[in-house]
Amino acid sequence: MNPNNPDYKKFHDNIRSYNSAVSFASMGAKVVDFSGGGPYVFKVHGQIYLCTSRIQSVNGQAPQYAQLYVIGSTQATEIRENHPANEQCNIRILYQIDRFFRQHNRLSDTYRMLREVESQNQTKQARMFPS
Repeated sequence: MNPNNPDYKKFHDNIRSYNSAVSFASMGAKVVDFSGGGPYVFKVHGQIYLCTSRIQSVNGQAPQYAQLYVIGSTQATEIRENHPANEQCNIRILYQIDRFFRQHNRLSDTYRMLREVESQNQTKQARMFPS
């Protein structure tokens, strides 16, 4: 991002929030914190793993992680904006990042394609087993 852009400082100051808001998964590990002065440092004990989500949310929960790339960009951005962890994020910046990922990130294409396949399978099942 260009330092002369009016959104630069807001983005730079909250870059971790933006990164978390648009992530496809979250990182998990047993973390050992080091106390003392200096920059934040942590040590991972054991294995690092990624937690991702199903293609669709379950039990009416709000979509999260990769599920946000299955739905439309505007709806996904509104969900991100309303999440308490993203209160410092600017909706315009979130929308720009989302649009960029949808245009240039293969994972977003994959999740959208998976959703289409799942939707087609549900339609086939409904035809085979009408209620």
